[in-house]
Amino acid sequence: MRNKIIFALVLACSFTNLLAETPRCFWPKVFAPADAIVEQLDTCGPEIFADKKPMIDKLYLLARQHPENPALLWRAKFWDAILRRNTDHNSDSCIKLINEAYLLAKKDTTSYDYHRIILFKNLLEFQQNRDYYHYYVFHSKELDYYNSVGDELRSAHCYTEIGRVYDDLGIPIQALKNIEKSYQISKKYGNQWAYSHCSNIAYCKYKRGERDEAINMLKNIEKEYRNGSDKNLYVNILTNLCLFLSDRPDKKDEYNKFSKQLIESLELCSDYDLKHTALINISVYYFQNKQYQKGIDISLNLIGYFEKTKDIGRQSACLSNLAICYSIMGDYKKATEYYEQFAQLQLVGSHSKVASEVMNAESLLKIKQYNMQLEEQRRTSRFRMIAIIIGSALVILGLVGIILFYRYRIRKNKVQLENEQLKGEKQQLEIALQNKKLVSSSMMLAEKDQALKVIKEYIADARGRDSVAKDVATKINMAVNTHLMSEREWERFKLSFEQVYPDFFEGLSTQYPELTEYDLRLCAFYMMGIDTKQIALILNVQPLSVQRSRSRIRKKMALDRDTDFIAHLRKFNPKQFPDR
Repeated sequence: MRNKIIFALVLACSFTNLLAETPRCFWPKVFAPADAIVEQLDTCGPEIFADKKPMIDKLYLLARQHPENPALLWRAKFWDAILRRNTDHNSDSCIKLINEAYLLAKKDTTSYDYHRIILFKNLLEFQQNRDYYHYYVFHSKELDYYNSVGDELRSAHCYTEIGRVYDDLGIPIQALKNIEKSYQISKKYGNQWAYSHCSNIAYCKYKRGERDEAINMLKNIEKEYRNGSDKNLYVNILTNLCLFLSDRPDKKDEYNKFSKQLIESLELCSDYDLKHTALINISVYYFQNKQYQKGIDISLNLIGYFEKTKDIGRQSACLSNLAICYSIMGDYKKATEYYEQFAQLQLVGSHSKVASEVMNAESLLKIKQYNMQLEEQRRTSRFRMIAIIIGSALVILGLVGIILFYRYRIRKNKVQLENEQLKGEKQQLEIALQNKKLVSSSMMLAEKDQALKVIKEYIADARGRDSVAKDVATKINMAVNTHLMSEREWERFKLSFEQVYPDFFEGLSTQYPELTEYDLRLCAFYMMGIDTKQIALILNVQPLSVQRSRSRIRKKMALDRDTDFIAHLRKFNPKQFPDR
């Protein structure tokens, strides 16, 4: 029975491919030889254009031969920019070309040429600025344009980019809805157009926690697209598979198999950024299989690249891998060196991450307000339509006009209330993000201390076996000790804490003067929402010891059993925790 079902599915897929439509070229006809080239470039599928350079050179030649037709030149620059983006890791030339094409084509901002060029230009600008709000608004408007001209593949692209915005802003449900719309459109034109969207759906499902389903989807895509024309897409599929399987001990054989396929396929990848992302997974594969030197060589090369691209997250991952690898190999000096770089980068990254999350939250609020405004405009349009329809009856028109006026005022007030509510949510979100920053800093310091103590134990053990020279071990111990958590770090944390909760310590000390500095520190951690195990990790004590200290504090405060301890603490900072 199972074989029959599989056979039916394969037959259905084959039949779908036979019925797949050929994408239509929407570029207006300007010159027959150039039109044929543009149509071939536009309908050849989503594969990389590395082998299309001779056609683009032909477009440039035609543009020089026919200067009276400027469309030839801006189209040549447009396709050349796409080629360079996919094959050249230096994006400056790509941006320069698309800006030149934009300046030539913007004389007619209603033309299809202009919309295709501005679509690609906006993508490049977004990659530099990460302005989610304007990127969302732009693609929402472009979606209306491409729907109006019937360009389904460009409409699918807009749905994908809108889904990308929702995914980056942490709304996976909306992201999945838009990407599925894109997939439904693209699969009409055959598998080569649909596989990348299907891969995006799998990634969204993975982020939503549907991991097994996402892995199975990618495995099916990999099997079907193994000999596909877009090698970059195949490498991307393998990269995601390795990422999804890397933390699954029960699927280690599959992880090793796909990692080897990724290594074999990487030389066919022409996308520079994708290649470096794939190399991270390959270095992890080497580390897990104890091929340490190969993993180290790859990680060292990646650090320079991610430092140049200012990708702190991936640079931190490489430094962490190197520190762990050298610790396992017994080279504690290098392990300490890379871990110190990792810890320093984590501090920088935590601040930039918080700032980025605040910006993303603001973008999300603007997007909500924009959608509300669109909905309000639609409502207003409906009201006008009703007014026109009933305009023949003056008496009725007057009555309806009054009714509509009051309804409009009610909705306007409602929108204002909703905007005020959004502002309140934004303030609460900023407070939560500041709190998260404090928690992150505390946990990071604790993790740093723990790692350095482990390194000290390794050094002591090696020193006892005369594996490390005594003077070298002493110097390393001194370097580690300088970075272990001290009272100075607590004072810095306390200063940062008081900037967020300015009245907390003063209020507690005034009402309960018998509280010690340790008691105040413990109260601060509980008030921030850190649980007992995390507090024990930060303070380097047993969880039971933290619970006993909490009980002693409750006695000092004379709190009965029914009084919530954390709620009582938050009364000393009412500005941050107002009564609801």
